[in-house]
Amino acid sequence: MLYAPPFILVFFLLIPFVRSRRVYKAEQMSGRRRYLFSPDSIAAETPLGNATVKWEAYRYVIETSKLFLLYAQANFANIVPKRCFRNEDEISSFRVLAKEKLPKSKFRKN
Repeated sequence: MLYAPPFILVFFLLIPFVRSRRVYKAEQMSGRRRYLFSPDSIAAETPLGNATVKWEAYRYVIETSKLFLLYAQANFANIVPKRCFRNEDEISSFRVLAKEKLPKSKFRKN
């Protein structure tokens, strides 16, 4: 019985990871996406529909080596792969815009 609490803790820590992997790999979510970043909003077009969200809906952006994570809440982020940008200039332009709109963001140093 001594091992039950650590097992339960690990189980609850893994649930969000497993669920996010299922959503990411779901057939409906695997289609092409198109993003448009403007000074007012972020627009996304997917095979399932379109959405436009104001920058104010996000709290901050975190940049990794391959992704930008746009956090609306501490535990919820929209994933924007860097491969979605055509070149390094577009990535740099996004960084500048995101820094302006979301000052709490964290970006990689080049």
